[in-house]
Amino acid sequence: MKKFIITALFAAMPLAGFAQSEFEKFQNVAGIESVAISGSFFDMADSFKAEAKSEKAKKYLELIKDVDNFKILSTSEEKHIKSLKKAVASYLKKDRLEQMLSVNSDGAKFQVFVKESTGLLKEALVSVEDKEGKLVVITFSGNIDLKGMKDIQ
Repeated sequence: MKKFIITALFAAMPLAGFAQSEFEKFQNVAGIESVAISGSFFDMADSFKAEAKSEKAKKYLELIKDVDNFKILSTSEEKHIKSLKKAVASYLKKDRLEQMLSVNSDGAKFQVFVKESTGLLKEALVSVEDKEGKLVVITFSGNIDLKGMKDIQ
């Protein structure tokens, strides 16, 4: 199960979506690990496309150029887990993302929510809670071309 969750996390990373205001307050909280990548970073990564040797790498770089932000929040502290879950519930209620996947196995939970519009993935939120009590929330916003994702094989 743990391998599945890790694999699913990495597979969902290009999809992962965040509303800045809902989750920003968790950025500098002791007990919550965080990673935040701004759209400027993805703009800079797009400049490496010319240097990419493989066609697949070029396609990945083309795909991520329109990402606005990407965040990962992780904690195993119960008080922070409750706060993060509340923020996730509020975000999902407010922004009405569609649940695409839900797995509940051996006490571990994995959920993927997305907002899609005219072939573009606008937002995504991935929530993973393992049986040891760690919660990881991954979010993304931007414009990912779903056809472009399909073309990368």
